[in-house]
Amino acid sequence: MLKLLLGENWRANRDAVLARIAQDVNNQQGGRLLLVPEQASFDYERRLCAAAGPQAGRYAEVVSFTRLARCVFAQTGGGATQALDGGGRLLAMAAAVWQLRPQLKAYGAVGSRPEFLSALVTAVDECKSCCITPEVLRAAGEKTQGALRQKVEELALILEGYAAVCAGQDPRDRMTRLLDKLEGSNFAREHVIYIDGFTDFTAQELETKLFDCGFEVEELIDLSAEIDKVVVGVVTECVPQEGTHLHICKVDCGDYDHDI
Repeated sequence: MLKLLLGENWRANRDAVLARIAQDVNNQQGGRLLLVPEQASFDYERRLCAAAGPQAGRYAEVVSFTRLARCVFAQTGGGATQALDGGGRLLAMAAAVWQLRPQLKAYGAVGSRPEFLSALVTAVDECKSCCITPEVLRAAGEKTQGALRQKVEELALILEGYAAVCAGQDPRDRMTRLLDKLEGSNFAREHVIYIDGFTDFTAQELETKLFDCGFEVEELIDLSAEIDKVVVGVVTECVPQEGTHLHICKVDCGDYDHDI
């Protein structure tokens, strides 16, 4: 079941999630994972220990998408797959373009240039992060015409050729492999996964099948329901203070008793 905790105060949301995990830890309920952005994992680990105590590590763990992938692959297999580095990806792209050169008209003349190959690798990254497949590109190309249509169709060919050369070793496929492993294993059923700290997701991250797997929303908790005495106003005047970086602002608070 999927539970949603909603609120306008992100600190209140964070504290509510940590409190729930701390309660699970106190009840000695294991398999708790807190999924957070990569750059925030250390801060959340510290806060989780403060909320749940020294025994937190026995029952709960803070993970990023990268660490979550390691956990899943360690249980289901697939973690030993060697990923291409930057140079390997360029060579794979060069091989794909070389194999497709008889079919490339718009890109045929520049297909061997290093800067063009680098741009193609960047385009692959963007397409994969947004879940844009060759089929999606072809469908978009059918709605255009002329040189643009030719380029879009050739880009779809290049994406397919690059995928065939990489044979699953592109590091940008790690997230897609994670999704497949989650769908085909009991990992998600054996864990309670909390998610916090994200301001947005790429389409590839969202396609972690949180929605495609058909999770039913069990409960919707509005953390802002009990918040009152919030005044909303409009800044009407902002005067800088000489010799400092400060400003004195006048705020029109409408029906509120007085301006701020």
